[in-house]
Amino acid sequence: ERERLLTSLSIHVSQFFRNPTLFEVLQTVVLPMLVQRTADRPLRIWSIGCSAGEEPYSLAILSLEAKFSSIPQILATDIDQGAISIAKRGSYLKRQLINTPEEYLKRYFKTSDNEIYNITDEVKTRVNFQRINLIEDTFADDFDLILCRNVVIYFSSETKTNLYKKFAKALRPGGYLLVGSTE
Repeated sequence: ERERLLTSLSIHVSQFFRNPTLFEVLQTVVLPMLVQRTADRPLRIWSIGCSAGEEPYSLAILSLEAKFSSIPQILATDIDQGAISIAKRGSYLKRQLINTPEEYLKRYFKTSDNEIYNITDEVKTRVNFQRINLIEDTFADDFDLILCRNVVIYFSSETKTNLYKKFAKALRPGGYLLVGSTE
């Protein structure tokens, strides 16, 4: 019953390359800067509240386009196990891809018909999906980039403060925390 309640309270609004300007800045400024700092190890990225996987898969596509010397490690988490199961399948409706550049659609998706797009294994293997409860669970402390967009807006002020402290601790020195425009 607890899982059903969490699922009904979770909001799953996402799409590939949501907020295109943000992804442009990630691709042209943030990721290249982080790659320079992490030349001796893989880049570690965490997508919080990943829903059905659109954001972490978008990050994986950017990493493929950048041709990094080492494959970035992308952790994608959500509290909703059902959403994670959908993300692992990697099948999407065309409307979820409205911000996806045409060349990415051709390179990183296979379509069985005009409405269903399946992400390629090349992209899938770059993302590790896990269920995490941000309030109750502990998490790693070695991320170069954390994306937590439109997640903490649903929490109390006290919980937000505690979460931002946990995120700051989870970032490596010089890392980035990206939040949503409403946050």
